Amino acid sequence: MRNNKIDRAVALILFIIGFMQFFEYILWINQECNLTNKIVSAIIPVYLYFQPAALALVAWQMKAGWGTLYPFIVGLSILIGIPHLINYYKTSSRKLCIKKGECNHLDWKLDNNLFDKRNTPFTFILLLCYYFPLFYTVGTLKNTTLSAIFVVL
Repeated sequence: MRNNKIDRAVALILFIIGFMQFFEYILWINQECNLTNKIVSAIIPVYLYFQPAALALVAWQMKAGWGTLYPFIVGLSILIGIPHLINYYKTSSRKLCIKKGECNHLDWKLDNNLFDKRNTPFTFILLLCYYFPLFYTVGTLKNTTLSAIFVVL
């Protein structure tokens, strides 16, 4: 039987993840550093950082997962995310203009990478605060087939 609560939650989760593709599409068709590109370039870090919290909120409120850490993930993301993003926008060397890079992909010029040797312990913990909730939330969905696909992707 389809169209149950879990299916609706999975559809909403797919929408949240897929909406990032819409942002990328806007950047691809807008390769000039105009206002549209700058606005989307500014929105993307916020959208990506709070994506795990949004997924956890959907799984928690729609009872689509068997995990018990969803409220903790939402609270932790807000508690850590807001100060981190304020600091990120104040100190980032990244320009607010994302364009095609040398290898024909969007060049994000991100300051943070989980495996960067220059990471401080604080930066590493912040990155884990992003990746753990993301994989935990999609890995604990009650729809195990889609859960496995999300985790692999």
